[in-house]
Amino acid sequence: MTTDNWFDDLLTIGELPPQEAAAKLREVGEDELADALEAAQYKVTADPTKFGILEDLRLRPQPWLHPHIFGYSVPELNNAELSIQSASDINADHTLQNTPIQIILKQMYVEAYPGGGTHQILFNFEATHQLKDHVESLNFPTTQRVREKSVANINQPIFTALNVGVQGVAFRCAAVNVKNEEDERILKRLESPLFQPGLTLFTMIANPAIALFSELGIAFINSLANHYKNYTAQKFDLGLDFSKDSSRARLAEGYYLAIQIPESLQTSWDWEDWVYNPTNGQIVSQFDPTEVIPYNYLVFSVSRHQEK
Repeated sequence: MTTDNWFDDLLTIGELPPQEAAAKLREVGEDELADALEAAQYKVTADPTKFGILEDLRLRPQPWLHPHIFGYSVPELNNAELSIQSASDINADHTLQNTPIQIILKQMYVEAYPGGGTHQILFNFEATHQLKDHVESLNFPTTQRVREKSVANINQPIFTALNVGVQGVAFRCAAVNVKNEEDERILKRLESPLFQPGLTLFTMIANPAIALFSELGIAFINSLANHYKNYTAQKFDLGLDFSKDSSRARLAEGYYLAIQIPESLQTSWDWEDWVYNPTNGQIVSQFDPTEVIPYNYLVFSVSRHQEK
């Protein structure tokens, strides 16, 4: 892998060829799924790297196979439940052009990942930073522990003083589930105070140290992603720009929700059926607050950077 194509080459289980996907499932104890996948391989005539391969084989739905959709909520004072709309339908805030912003990972909910239990997640976040004469690609790694069926309130700064260009910023995320015991010990280094403030950018001039840090972040996730028991659980390209591309999120201050839902539901999905609580991180039914959305999701906040 190179630093240019690391994101595309980092394949989730749903993108792996059937034999490789089955082997990875066995590593984490999902023998029943692996057996069914291997037994049904001869029936697969479509592209085997397509998302949803196990669902195509009529197995029970797997939340970790779904592609992502992106929602957006406007922050409101004294409002515990916020309405959600598609992040590609909002009006971009053009006053953020040539303005520094902060991106924070607020919460994560895991409905289910292969292997079950508590998951040690290695994230790598990539964003573009507008310098005086060119755009620089930045990467930041961090790790979090998340227990299935519960929301992890994280509040981890990712990029601070990230300068927005006239086209916006590109923002991508990859999440590797680390089950390898030796690798889990390595990840404790990312829990040090050095990484807690995120990646802070104070200048419009290229910083060689930050460029090196970005390359190390990519090398780190590449080296761990395919180790025994480890696998790429999620990845997505959020967008955050000023274009009218319906597949990308437009840039404004607020909360962005990246949710894995089945492709079969995406054409009929209605964001108005759900609300987001920024305090506890839950996404629940508009009509029944006890009904939690049954899909994996992450929540980010985007705001103008305020110098202290």
